[in-house]
Amino acid sequence: MKTSSRDQGNVRIVAVEGDVDLSTSGELRKVLFGALRGVKRLVINLGGIHYLDSSGIATLIEALKESQKTNTEFALFAMSPRCTKFSG
Repeated sequence: MKTSSRDQGNVRIVAVEGDVDLSTSGELRKVLFGALRGVKRLVINLGGIHYLDSSGIATLIEALKESQKTNTEFALFAMSPRCTKFSG
């Protein structure tokens, strides 16, 4: 997994690439919680994600809950179709 962030006005945009799974979700959590500091809006670009497991989803939910505590707008965009399809 690889992340990058940039600020555009009062919005922080975090791009996530690669696989988000049990081995990388802790790192993503640190990145997202750090990104929430000092901004009014956090936008997460998920277009580069190849794989997202339940620990990755839990991390996104944790970040959402933290954003609600700090009154920060939280948005996800560009989720890969590969990650929105469930097989079973």
